[in-house]
Amino acid sequence: FQLIVQVAGRAGRAEMPGQVVVQTLHGDEPAIQFATTHDYKGFAAWELPLRKDAGLPPYARLVRFIIRHENVDRASAAAAALAAALRPHLPPEVVFWGPDPAAIKRIRNKFRFQILLIAPRPGVIQAALAGRMERIVHDIPAEILADADPVSLA
Repeated sequence: FQLIVQVAGRAGRAEMPGQVVVQTLHGDEPAIQFATTHDYKGFAAWELPLRKDAGLPPYARLVRFIIRHENVDRASAAAAALAAALRPHLPPEVVFWGPDPAAIKRIRNKFRFQILLIAPRPGVIQAALAGRMERIVHDIPAEILADADPVSLA
């Protein structure tokens, strides 16, 4: 929704009117339908109950770890090592997904894996990992990025 609305807003800024064409197999998708009319309130009214039922932000907290390495096997092994190192420190209410290949598997010649943590309320993940992250990641030979409540999972 946000990306389509943003592109549409930019397309109409010049002296000549713009036109946005969205190519999709799912034109009846509500996010696309609401975006075509710039109906933020309608989109929010449709999307927020779905997010609440699924336990996703803004009704929960999500932390995404991205593990990157030039070698796919090393990236995968580093992701598995990070997952094994994180699990013992997390309380039972934290949902743990991964490690899995990221949606965009490779960027700038680095293979990407991800781990997602979902907590029912703010601060649960941070409190569990506070003061431990440096030790947890110290011996993992890959780049590790953390993103709290990420805007995108791509």
